[in-house]
Amino acid sequence: SQYGMTMDELYQVLQHEGFHQYIYYACNRVSPCISFNEGGAEFFASFQPIGGKMTPTFENKMRSGTIKGAVGSDTFVPLRTFLEYTQQQHYSNAGICYAQGWALTEFLMLGDRSSVKAAYDKTWKDIMPSYFRVLQEEITKKSRPGNAQAGDDKGRGDRETIGYLSQADAEAALKKALEDCLDGVDMEALTKVWKVFVKKDL
Repeated sequence: SQYGMTMDELYQVLQHEGFHQYIYYACNRVSPCISFNEGGAEFFASFQPIGGKMTPTFENKMRSGTIKGAVGSDTFVPLRTFLEYTQQQHYSNAGICYAQGWALTEFLMLGDRSSVKAAYDKTWKDIMPSYFRVLQEEITKKSRPGNAQAGDDKGRGDRETIGYLSQADAEAALKKALEDCLDGVDMEALTKVWKVFVKKDL
């Protein structure tokens, strides 16, 4: 309460941070690209207990107005550029980027259940699962021998190391995951449908 936060907002923050804890270890101590990392966290923050189970919704009061305004004024970050953003770029425009990451994740994961489902290309549904699948595969292939035991954090003071990978190997794995999941995707068509989704569903 000292920060003026409601219990609902606290609930969202806990779910958001919980995703970061999960996905970091699911990817063997490598954080995914910032757009999917923060977008995924905001996506899970919007889950609500419905009918005895956690259910995704199209609601996020903290982000909805921002992304609607950005799409309406055409000031959002072009989606391909957005997915290539570094942490520094993301946080330097945090208001837009958090909202855009949430909106893009909602679209990729739930667009086939929304008002734009007739225009939603079913292959878009696999973009995020493909990204994480390839990232995990690449990390597993590049992990340094002898350091892959659960809980083994020895030597983590090495600034050139991310998890069990060198900085270069981690960056290569992240790049391949993004390139593979977007291979063949018509970003112009995706963006056009996504903008309608934002206006109508969020």
